[in-house]
Amino acid sequence: MGEKTVQDMIWELLCDETVKFIIFHGEAGSGKTWTARFMSECAIGEGLFDGALWLYLNKKYDKMSLVQSIASQLSLLCSGDELEDEEYNEEEMNKMEEGEQKKKENELQEKLEQKISALLEEKKYLLILDDEGSKMAQKEIEDILNSFIRPNQRQALRFLVIRRKSDSGEVTGIELGGLSKPGSLSLFETRAKFQVPECLSKAKQDILEKSKDLPAAIIVIAEALSSELKSCCWYSRQLFEKHGGFHYNELIACWMMEGYLGLTDCIKKGYMKGHRVLMEFIDRGMLKIQEDIVTMEKKALEVTDDRVHGIGSTSNLGLANIYDEGEWNSLGKIVLADGMIKTVCNPKSWERLSTLLIDGNKLSEGSPDFFHNLKELKVLAVFQPRFRSVPSSLSKMEKLEVLLLRGCEMLDEVQFMSNLKALAVLEISDASSLRKLGLIF
Repeated sequence: MGEKTVQDMIWELLCDETVKFIIFHGEAGSGKTWTARFMSECAIGEGLFDGALWLYLNKKYDKMSLVQSIASQLSLLCSGDELEDEEYNEEEMNKMEEGEQKKKENELQEKLEQKISALLEEKKYLLILDDEGSKMAQKEIEDILNSFIRPNQRQALRFLVIRRKSDSGEVTGIELGGLSKPGSLSLFETRAKFQVPECLSKAKQDILEKSKDLPAAIIVIAEALSSELKSCCWYSRQLFEKHGGFHYNELIACWMMEGYLGLTDCIKKGYMKGHRVLMEFIDRGMLKIQEDIVTMEKKALEVTDDRVHGIGSTSNLGLANIYDEGEWNSLGKIVLADGMIKTVCNPKSWERLSTLLIDGNKLSEGSPDFFHNLKELKVLAVFQPRFRSVPSSLSKMEKLEVLLLRGCEMLDEVQFMSNLKALAVLEISDASSLRKLGLIF
């Protein structure tokens, strides 16, 4: 029998219900997060757990933020509209007396705690503490959990703790290390899922050298080159190089507008697909998220873009490239709600919208003035519009910078767009019935 692998050792511990904490560690890029993700998926698939919960301890949690994070992953938060209403009431909350405001916050938190406790009565979860020891320790998380989870419910939680190797060299738990050269090559070819052409063999060797035989780096590169994620991968690299960090909702909206998530016939489905892609990138160590702001890991930014050598590319709007560094004001604070992704604002103040992505079935020939009061719009994307001509009210949007009309199968006339002086990006696609093209610029 061969020597046990790291995965073998972790699996044995996962199968032993008497083991409450499983700890492993390694250098940055050694594949800690990927290993945790892989092992948790195996454990869930085998019925050891009903799900996995992730806490990224490169940030500080208090009781409220920890409860909200867990509740969000368990889909226990309010619906999109209810969440949006909370944003709308922010001004009212600020006007409340401090005691009254605190009381309302406590009531909301208690409801979430009760929902979490109720789930733990009937389901088991693997709680993964990523980057433990960075800004919070395992014991601090335990103390917060124990403050609202009863002793009998705590049995439903087990912990997978991921630590970086300490500078002092003092380590506990299972250690992850780099791969051998043959192992690195095998992992790359397995994860790439395509035969690299002979003309690109040097590029492959360069990739393996830059990875330093670290599994995380190899997996990120190989899967980004081969899978359906590759377009989002390279686009994100361009975006983060020029414009820094983004709120996760904004990044997903950009992917949708660029067409990297496929043909969007439903905003909500497109958003959920984008969220799954985002979590894939975070799990693979390519992106990181802190306080809802997504940034790209330094190692991912340093990867050479070999698409010009034939690995593949996808046409797109090019939002990452049309503005110089610092000029793009981004999509702003946006939220998913009722077939739309839009600027967070009071529903009585729609005229303040600056960003709107909307399902075409929300519009019709009977609502030609839908855009009439939206004169502050800078970004407008309509997916699968049902109208036969572009609404004339669009011509009054003098601040509009990006206009996307995608899936325009019913569109037969385009005009009234010559006043869009700020327009920098225009897409009118799939207009197979177009008969008349008027003055656009």
